[in-house]
Amino acid sequence: MNIASQTSVNLIFVKAQYACIVLTCILIPVSIIFLPATVFAADGNVGGRKMLVVIADGISFDDWSAAEMRHVRGAGKMGAIGLLVTRTLNRESSTAAYVTLGSGLLGDGNEDDTLVFNVDEIYGGRPAGTIFTTDTGVDAPEKGIVHIGWAALRNKNLDTRWGARPGALAGLLEKNGYTTAAVGNSDFYTLPRRGASIVALDEYGKAAAGNVSGNLLSRSDAFPGGAMLDTAAFRDAMLDALSKADFVVADFGDTSRAERFSLYADDKKVEAAKKAALAMLDNTFAFLLDSIDMSMTQIILISPAAHESDY
Repeated sequence: MNIASQTSVNLIFVKAQYACIVLTCILIPVSIIFLPATVFAADGNVGGRKMLVVIADGISFDDWSAAEMRHVRGAGKMGAIGLLVTRTLNRESSTAAYVTLGSGLLGDGNEDDTLVFNVDEIYGGRPAGTIFTTDTGVDAPEKGIVHIGWAALRNKNLDTRWGARPGALAGLLEKNGYTTAAVGNSDFYTLPRRGASIVALDEYGKAAAGNVSGNLLSRSDAFPGGAMLDTAAFRDAMLDALSKADFVVADFGDTSRAERFSLYADDKKVEAAKKAALAMLDNTFAFLLDSIDMSMTQIILISPAAHESDY
């Protein structure tokens, strides 16, 4: 069998793996856009192809047609737009949706399970990488990211009737020669909210590359959560991750912060924050389309935890 025929066979296999994850998701509404298909080889990324998953939670069905989303809608003409659902064991938690996406089975999780950090970030007075190695006995990656509390998340899911294995997707990719990375966060005031990164973490709760730190945010008293995305830093971090990894998960964050804001704030304030977040998301998406070789990269824009109005 020559290289070309091997590649085509492996395309079917890997896409089937992704399809299984999608098809087992059936409770929390998901909006998703796929851009051009990518071929993966099961014995490593010989062709240098990439996949970028941009997560922008809190988007409603109506938001996709908002005036602020013109570049996203235009991109849909290049690929496909679909409405899917993500089945979880905790309808109230987006973290459970991330576990489902990263395991292919009904996942469980809550906001206590979102402590993901750069290895050199300080948490509780110690570098996150040091905490990770002490707690797990697993060496932290030299410059990647780690999940503090991975054992608790893993055991919580293994104890359910479904026995979901957080990190199964990234672990499978690693075993086949692909590297993974995570970028961005949905931090709210001083609270780390980095559950989206779970999709890119392996069975040990780590990824070899990425940046989920607060350095990707710009402090702002006018935006929900006391900060908003530093678009330049976020864009640079995505491009850097794509240069180092084959599968990258990027948490846009601002739509999540605007959605959380709706629990506390006046409706007009929430609407203004949401429009600002959608406009920034659209501009970021336009940047990606201009900056990435689309013949070598598949982009997926997904909102696993929908706006509350869609429930």
